[in-house]
Parts: sequence; structure tokens; C-alpha cells
Amino acid sequence: MVKKNHLELLCDAGEMFALLSGVSDTEKILQRCVLLVAKHLDAEVCSIYLLDSRRRELVLRATTGLNPESVGVVKMRVGEGLVGKAMDTMEMILEDHASLNPDFKYFPGANEEPFECFLAIPILRGWQGIGVMVVQRLANHSFSGEEAMVLRSIASQLAVIIENARVLLSLKESESARDGSTGKNRHDNKESMELPKILPARIASRGIAIGRAMVASRNPILEMLRGTHQIKDDSLHQINDLEMAIERTVSQIEALEKDVSLRLPEAVSLIFGAHIMILNDKGFSVKMKEMTRNGISALSAIVTVARKYMDLFGSSDNEYLQAKVADVEDIAIRLIENLHKNDTGGVPSHENRILIARDLLPSQTVRFAMKGVAGFVLTGGGGIASHAAILARSLGIPMLITDDLSILSIPDEPTIVLDAEVGNIYFNPGPKIEEQFHQRIDSEKILDKIPEVQTLSSDGVPVSLMVNINLLSELDSAIRLNAPGVGLYRSEFPFLVRNNFPSEAEQVRVYDILFSKMAGKEVTIRTLDVGGDKMLSYFENAGEANPELGLRSIRFAFRHPEIMEQQIRAILVAAAEAESDTTLRIMFPMISSLDDFRKAKDMVVRCYEKLASSYERSNLSMAALDNSNALMGTTKNKRPIITANSRDFHINILENKKMVNMPQIGMMIELPSVVEIIDALAAEVDFFSIGTNDFVQYMLAADRTNDRIAEYYAPHHPGVLRALNRVAKAVIYAGKDISVCGEMAKEPQFIPFFIGIGIRKLSVNQHYLFSAQKCINNWSTADAINYAQSLLAQDSVKGVESLTALYK
Repeated sequence: MVKKNHLELLCDAGEMFALLSGVSDTEKILQRCVLLVAKHLDAEVCSIYLLDSRRRELVLRATTGLNPESVGVVKMRVGEGLVGKAMDTMEMILEDHASLNPDFKYFPGANEEPFECFLAIPILRGWQGIGVMVVQRLANHSFSGEEAMVLRSIASQLAVIIENARVLLSLKESESARDGSTGKNRHDNKESMELPKILPARIASRGIAIGRAMVASRNPILEMLRGTHQIKDDSLHQINDLEMAIERTVSQIEALEKDVSLRLPEAVSLIFGAHIMILNDKGFSVKMKEMTRNGISALSAIVTVARKYMDLFGSSDNEYLQAKVADVEDIAIRLIENLHKNDTGGVPSHENRILIARDLLPSQTVRFAMKGVAGFVLTGGGGIASHAAILARSLGIPMLITDDLSILSIPDEPTIVLDAEVGNIYFNPGPKIEEQFHQRIDSEKILDKIPEVQTLSSDGVPVSLMVNINLLSELDSAIRLNAPGVGLYRSEFPFLVRNNFPSEAEQVRVYDILFSKMAGKEVTIRTLDVGGDKMLSYFENAGEANPELGLRSIRFAFRHPEIMEQQIRAILVAAAEAESDTTLRIMFPMISSLDDFRKAKDMVVRCYEKLASSYERSNLSMAALDNSNALMGTTKNKRPIITANSRDFHINILENKKMVNMPQIGMMIELPSVVEIIDALAAEVDFFSIGTNDFVQYMLAADRTNDRIAEYYAPHHPGVLRALNRVAKAVIYAGKDISVCGEMAKEPQFIPFFIGIGIRKLSVNQHYLFSAQKCINNWSTADAINYAQSLLAQDSVKGVESLTALYK
């Protein structure tokens, strides 16, 4: 009988994830899983069988209750035995007397004979089966239907952990096979996967890239640093070589810092602050030199010291310090590459490579981009809405996503053509096909599609076509593309691409660049929108079971007001210091009620009033100083400087500084709860922006990153369209500004709908400015109104589809 507290496992799945994430050994993670499940289901036996995709067989990977020596030994083909049948049919198998089932397969030595009561559930990751979870009890202790449902839920919750374990085990075994007693060199073994000619994939970031493949988990230097490869003693490299490698590394970091400060100002401190700090640490480079002078090879010294630092940071309970492991790895890899700079053969470089990875954090995406990666292939990784995908689009790097995990086991360095315009990966395509794609790349560079300065419908009605900005590097091209302003600046990216919270000064610098580039234009900044699918890797997350419905966006800000207040102060200071007037607008994400908006607005008002008071006091002090000829400090122009303090807030007030006007304060329309109170909101809110991505997700209870339910994420659902119409009418009636900044704003079947319901401002990614403008040009307002009315008249999704299909 199931224990009464079995539901605690379901409710606390997030905490379980956090608990397991602290274990580095893959087998131990799986073992903890089976122990936990057995305990909650009161089962004598729990086992996990994982699918070996290449051999099409299931392997026992963890068990409690069966003979532990059976782990890795018990194997069966898909379709063989009860476990294999569950995998083959993708159906649950529940038996009171397992041995009486004709499909039962006996494995000598497993010691499962007493456990007749049997329940097997396929483990699914996406739509793919990755293994089977089995629980067993002694005879006459049957599993109930309720318990079967509980195990299905548990298997679903554990799927991510189990899939990661499966991949790691598969890679580990592939590595062992390559380094086994056959005597083959790992680079000579090309039979790990038979390459297809073409592999279809989903487009996450458009473009075309050509280069040799590099699997992220197979960097030999990284493997050596992490202890998976022995250090090859290299007595040729001694103290002079080490010192040269350190000098080269420092020079490279300094040069790269200048480049990145222009391309990605948000990431400068992420990449360089920690690197410079570690390089300058006495226990790091000085220790390496000391070891080399004492007769240890330069390579061994680098690896030994790097491992020490990696272990030190990695063993910390502090997530911020744990993140420093990646910094040490980056520095050590660069040192070793520079140590081998003049060697024949050298070491693998990321330059112009197609990087293949299971998933990428935003910070990892930035790091690889800075190393010159030409394209990305991810195997799952959160889908096209993931922030790695958004960053890739912002950086102009092609990215494709495939569910085929076997690509992680491809032979080393085949040539890949990444066609992220059509959605295909070509393996070793040959010179003729490569040349065709090179020609396409060249033609795309020639075809500069620049929108007109003003966007007009076919009957001359103006529509403001704003730009969505993720990274500051996009601003120059947005200006070249005649964007009249920023309709959405996603302020979370300076937080996401880092390993720690940005300081207030660092945030001021980001907003200063934003305002100076967009001088004289309208800029709408969305306050920090983290949580859900935008977790901060360096912040202790609560391990929520359903983060999309948890502490995210404005709720995070309310829970941590000091973070939001610091951001608001930084925005206001940068606006005050801007040389040209910019129309600043601040909006809040995930507002669910009038109370939410008022609470968030009060935070902005308090910050503004404190800042205004600081300026006023400083101006009075300045006047007093002038009258008394007192000198508290001088600039190069002999002008006095006074520093005003508000908590940790420090600003330099020069005598010619002005106070910024109170910004307009708006909100995102993302939650269904605001639809029925939109009239009350419109009376108090300065402006609105419809975030269609989340609005559709929450209206239809369909996770937009889950491919298994993609058909339920339907922006054209009649309920969605009518709700948008309801919102637009109320806001326009109140005389307030309303825009659309989600993915629907770029779609040709929805642009005329928005015009037809009265919306005259859209904000899209810069890549869609030209196509969106052309779409608007082709519609008159009268035709758009008729089109919108025809869509609103439909009661079914299919009915809407029949009309929108003509314009996709």
C-alpha cells in the first residue's frame, strides 16, 4: 500500500532536484533516485533501466532490492521481457504475478524471484523514450492504479535528471571504448556513429555557418583538467615557455576585453573580472612558475594548480564560487593553448567551429561566441524560446536544435553546413555543396534590406515599428535599420550572461550606452524578468516544482526589493546623465493585479524622490560652496564635485547636471487575470505592452518551450484573439498607449489583426523590421479591420486557421 505522504514527492520535486544536483557522480545520482522512489512507494525494489540508442537495448543502471552486481550486467533488447515491452509499447505494465506473464524474462543472479508484484513505467524526455522505471514488491502486495499514476508522475519529474545521467554515462563509455585495450587512438575510431547526409532540425537563430564540428564535452584539454585524461608529461616546456604562455594569455585577455567592450558591454566583467583576478593571484601563476623551476614540466604545473583551484571553488557551498570553476577552466585552457602555440598540430580551437552541446547557459553562449564559434547545434536545450537561442539571435550566430542525441557521439571534426534558414544540418557535404552555401552567405551580405524611415499602411496611416533589444551590440544595426526607438529592452540579459549580480555602477554603464545610442528616441525598459525559464545560475533558486508559476518576474522583485531598487536607481541616474533627451519609459513584467502595479510603481516613485532630493541637496551645497569659495574637490576643469549618498547609492553631481523627469510607468499584458480589470488598470497605467509569448502560454496553459504540446500553444486561439481585442479597446478608449512586443508582432498573419483592432505600435527583433514594414505597407486600415473582425467571429481554432493560412 502506498504511503500517505507519497504526494510530498510530487510537491517537493524541485527540492529533490536541488538535492541531487549536488552529487557529481552519475551512478550515485541514479542510486539516490531509486532509493527515494522506493521509499515513497513503499517498494522493496526500484530499478532504472536506460536505453542505449545505438544498440537498441536497455541496461540496468541503478537498483535497490536487486543484486547490486547486476547493475551494468542485466541487459535486454527493446521488446524483450516486461521491461523491454514497456519500452517498445511506451505503455505502463502492471502485474500481480510477473513470472506468469509470457513476456517475463528471467535473469539469473538478479535475485528478483520473490518480488512478483511488478510495475514498469516508460521514462519519457520530450516525446522520446529514454528508459524504464520499475518498482517491485513481495507477492500479495499489489500496486494500485493510484500508485501507477504516482510512479508515472515521478518518472516524468525525474526525466531531466535521468536523461542527463544517460548522456553522461554514454559519453563516458564511448570514451572508455576509445581508450581501451584495442590500442586504437581515440581520433582513429570513427565508428561511434554513422553520419547521415542530412539531419533536419528546428531553427533557433537564422543564418548559415560552415565549419568543422566540435562536441562541447570532448575538449581534450578540458578532459585533462577535469581529471578524465592523464597528464602527458611534457619536459620540453619549461619556465621560459610558461612565462611566455602567461604573457600571451594576459595580452589576449586585454585585447579581447577591448573587443568585447564594444560588442558585448554587458559581458565584460563576466569574462575578464574573474580572469584577471585569478591570473594575478599569487597562488596561481606564481605557484606555476615555482613548480616549473623545481623541475616539474610547465604543462603539469598548469594542470596541477588549475585542478587545485577548480576543486577549491567546486567544493564550495556558495553558488557564486562554484561558478568560478568555469573561469579557471577558461584561463587554464588558454594557458595550455599558448604553451603549445608553436607546436606542430597544436590544440583544437573554437574559431569557425560548429559547436554541438546538450544545452548552453547564457553565460556559456557568450563565452563561446567570444571564442569565435561559427554556429551552434543543441540537442533539446529549452527550444527556440530559450535564452541561449535569444542570445544567439542577438549575436547573429546561427543555431539549430535537434532531439537526436546521437549527434553528441559523432566522430571527431566532420565538416558541417548549418543551414539555419531552412533547418538542415549537412554532414561532410562535399566541395560543391559547400561552395553553394558560401555563395548564399555572400549574397545575404550584399542584400541589405533597410526599412524606410517611416512605416505607413497602404492608405497612409502611420504605425510605429520599434525594435526589441537584448544586447547593446544590437543598437548600431537597429539605428542603421531606421528603428524609431526601443519598444522593449530586456534588462535581464546583463544579469543572465554573468556569474554574479551586476553592481549598480555596471548597470549605470549599460543604460548609459543604451541612452546615448538612442539619443532623442523613445526607450522602454522592462524591469528585471528572471525566474521560470530564465534562472540566474549564481543565485540560490528555491527548487520550485513549477517555476513558470513560481517566484518569477515582478514577484522576484517584490521578494528582493533591494535588487529592483538598485536597477531603478541605475536607470534614473543614467537617464539624468544622458547628454540628449530620451523619452524613458519603465514597465513591469507579469503584473497580475492593480495591487501589483501600484506596489511596483511605488518602488519607482520612492527611488525617484530620493534621487531628486539628492540632486536638490547637492545643488544647494554647490551654491553654498560657490558663495563661500569652499573647495570639496575639483575636476580637470576646476569644477567642484559633490557625492550624494542614498544607501549604497553613489552619484557624482557636477554643477551643470539636471534631474531627469519622472519616467512614464507602464506594464506588460501577460496574464489572463488583467483582462477583466483592464479598465481599472487603464485609468492608472501610463502605457501597456502586450507580451504575447507569455500571454498565450498562460491563457492556454501550454508551455511554449515544450515541443510535446506545441499544437496547444496556439496564438490564433479565438480566446486569445478576443482577449487581446478586449484589452486593446479598453486601453485605446482610455487614451493610453498600447503596443505588442511578443513573437506575434512579427508574424504576417497577425500584423493586420493588430492594426485592425486599433494598435499602432509594434516592436520586433531587428531581423524582422524590414519584413514587418513590408507587411504593414500592403494593408489598408479598412482591410485590416475587416480581417480582424473575421478572425474574431470564429469560434474554433480551425476556423481561425482557415483564414490566417492565406497570410503565413
